[in-house]
Amino acid sequence: KLLPKVVDWREKGVIPAVKSQGSCGACWAISVVDTISSISAIKKAQSNATDLCIEQVINCAGNGNYGCEGGDTCRLLEWMRKSNVKLNTLKDCETTQQLKNGTECAFQNATVGDYMAVEKFSCVSLVDREHLMLRYLATRGPIVAAVNAASWQYYLGGVVQYHCDGSYEDLNHAVEIVGYNLEGTIPYYLVKNSWGPRFGDHGYIKIEIGKNLCGIANRVSFIELM
Repeated sequence: KLLPKVVDWREKGVIPAVKSQGSCGACWAISVVDTISSISAIKKAQSNATDLCIEQVINCAGNGNYGCEGGDTCRLLEWMRKSNVKLNTLKDCETTQQLKNGTECAFQNATVGDYMAVEKFSCVSLVDREHLMLRYLATRGPIVAAVNAASWQYYLGGVVQYHCDGSYEDLNHAVEIVGYNLEGTIPYYLVKNSWGPRFGDHGYIKIEIGKNLCGIANRVSFIELM
């Protein structure tokens, strides 16, 4: 089946606003939680995404995740599934729970209203199989990817085509892929970063498809919700 030439889930309104992680190394949490928000909106046929309580994850995730000191998208998803974590909406998180001393996990599972929980997920290498990423983006929704973002601080726009090493050992960041474009001479992924809206193209970066640039296909997660 032929894939559409352009997929951009932002046009459907299901992509939450770009976050700014600042000095907190929480890309592992932001990318996963925002992707869950997107998948939920698509599943419920909503025309806009609901921001979820990222702090709930940053402060509480076990399984070898360390809050602002760093974490891992796959270990986070594993923790969420095994612990049956129910994510609060941002609204509920702000009104019902305050952090104790900034270090302790003060969050409880959401028990009321519109919460989201992970049913299953994948964490796979799709190097040399990037067409599977495109197919998922076209038919299901956004995906989470680990990347090497060492050179991204110099990104000013356009499509990244070179000088972005794809080795597994150099993965150091996590992002939400929200679409792709196959129309031009250089096909690219549309990648949502968490360095605020002033980064790149309103918070986004374009990465060429098919070369595992920046390691984008090394560690890909598809998420299904309950």
